Formats: sequence, C-alpha cells, structure tokens
Amino acid sequence: MVEMALETVESTESYTAELEKSVEEDDLTQVEFNTRTQDIYNEWDSALNVVWTALKHTLDSEKMQELTKEEKAWISEKEAADRKSVV
Repeated sequence: MVEMALETVESTESYTAELEKSVEEDDLTQVEFNTRTQDIYNEWDSALNVVWTALKHTLDSEKMQELTKEEKAWISEKEAADRKSVV
C-alpha cells in the first residue's frame, strides 16, 4: 500500500509538472487556464486520498488520530487564508 502511494505521488508530480509548465509558458485562453489548474488540483486531491488511505492502513490508531487532528487544523488555517484573500 505504501509503495502504491509513493508511485502515485511520483506519477502525479510528473504529470502535474507538465500541466504547471503549460500554465506558466503557454498562451492559454481563460478556459484553458481554468481547466489546467483544475486538473492540477484534481490530480493532487486524488493523490492525497491515496496517501491518506495508505496512512490509515499503516499508522496505529493513536498516530492516525493525531494526524487527523493536525489535518483539521491545517484545513481551518487554509480556509481562513482563502477567506482573507477574497476580501
């Protein structure tokens, strides 16, 4: 399971690097830009889910609870930063 998570991260890094290069260098329409950035988000979201599943199967319950608590705190911080950037 850990190997699969590592392979997923590696392939995601490779694929999203191509997308990021396109976003930075290509003359894109707004629709193309939006599509590529959404694809990057979706790829990393999927990879994160694979990693999270691997962690759930390899960490003991105490470590997983600690990690879940840290993740919830990170999500709260991220959402607060997002709200500030909109205003």
